[in-house]
Amino acid sequence: MERLLSADEAAAWAGWTRSTMYQRIRAGHFPRPVVTGPKSVRWRESDLNAWLDSRPLGAEPGKQPREVLAVAT
Repeated sequence: MERLLSADEAAAWAGWTRSTMYQRIRAGHFPRPVVTGPKSVRWRESDLNAWLDSRPLGAEPGKQPREVLAVAT
């Protein structure tokens, strides 16, 4: 059975405050929650792990990676 995280747990998992997490969701930089009731949402642990796995190695969870520009030598 898959673990579902509350908003507080998901924010702590990402290392953010809840307001930062919701800003990242609106910007499309964090997984959207699933609705579990009229006033309840949860995040699938597998969605959070997939999001983390899709990020470059060494990237902090709370920051978007910057573009790396090639340097001509």
